[in-house]
Amino acid sequence: MVHDVFHETTTITDNHEEPNLDVRQFYDMLDAANQSIYDGCREGMSRLSVASRIMNIKTDNNLYEICMDSWAELINDIFGRG
Repeated sequence: MVHDVFHETTTITDNHEEPNLDVRQFYDMLDAANQSIYDGCREGMSRLSVASRIMNIKTDNNLYEICMDSWAELINDIFGRG
């Protein structure tokens, strides 16, 4: 329809570029919203939701960043992601 209006003939090619690092990290964060913490965990407990709740606890209790780093290290040790 657009080609009819502009009387252009173009060829559509399959020219997909790989996204840059920032874009890939953004998409990874979006995917984290759908990734469960572990198989069989309660519905709605995604990596992103847990990270959000942890940050909410940090700000509600005015915790230092080094304290949160220590908690994150402990959680990584528990789940073997470190």
